Amino acid sequence: MTTVNHSTPLILSETNEYPVYLSGLGARFNTSFGSSVDAEDLIEFGLEIVHRVATPVADVVTEGAPELKNGEWYQTWVTRAYTDEEKAGQLQVAKNGRLAELEAFRTAQFEKGFPVTFGDDVFHIQIRTADRGNISDLRTLAKEALEGDTPFEVPFRVYENQTVTLDAQGVMDLANATFTQVTAGYKVIWDLKDTVAAATTVAELPAVPVELFTL
Repeated sequence: MTTVNHSTPLILSETNEYPVYLSGLGARFNTSFGSSVDAEDLIEFGLEIVHRVATPVADVVTEGAPELKNGEWYQTWVTRAYTDEEKAGQLQVAKNGRLAELEAFRTAQFEKGFPVTFGDDVFHIQIRTADRGNISDLRTLAKEALEGDTPFEVPFRVYENQTVTLDAQGVMDLANATFTQVTAGYKVIWDLKDTVAAATTVAELPAVPVELFTL
């Protein structure tokens, strides 16, 4: 005995209508099938089970019309390779996605910043556009203090929500390090984006790095 339930694909053999399921057939045939029924009880309605066949591996797989073999119905599959146009479209979608991932990564890494050692601690210096402007302004003040040999000390907030105190030379060193790290960080991202642009297959797309800045 073979039990048919609401997920069992059926074919109406008289018209080859497929797939049909128990759900909704009650009103169609003016009877009640319940949640399950013996397959033999459906024969009088011209309904037969379509046995499932494992989905093959291919670029594009679509289900074809059921095939009758030895008195029983079986699923069929139609397979084909991607067309050149489809391959090109998929590659462009993958490229756009990877470029977006790289830009999101750069944004997040610039927000966190690059690591700097302060005594026994390692903190991160944020280098977003506004941060770089702030550091540039501090550098101008520090440079004036050094040239005038005047006292200079400024509190500086790091990514970890800690405040460090910088003297004039400390600000100058930090500003120089910021320029170096920003330049290097952008170069890494630009090189990766150039690699994305040059890729001819999805497999050639570069992975997004784990970290952009390290000690």
